[in-house]
Amino acid sequence: MKQEAYFYNIGRGATVDQGPLESALRMGTLAGAYLDVTSPEPLPNDHPLWTTPNCYITPHTAGGYNDEMMGLVNHFEANLRRFLDGIPLLNQVI
Repeated sequence: MKQEAYFYNIGRGATVDQGPLESALRMGTLAGAYLDVTSPEPLPNDHPLWTTPNCYITPHTAGGYNDEMMGLVNHFEANLRRFLDGIPLLNQVI
């Protein structure tokens, strides 16, 4: 990557070798990194990435709520009824 590049990881923490990423940030061969996921997760309080210059760690808190499973079941049932009735599905991505 170019020295002025920023690295973003919003996928899986284990897909990034965090040691070389930390080194690149400390040496200035990478402008910065934004990490929504890490390995391990949550990142321990004493992990060096917390103090690595230009490394920004965001809380990985998207998704999940108390009635999530019931909401998914209800959504599926509604779409199944729509499908059987020949009505366009809810939240359909085309």
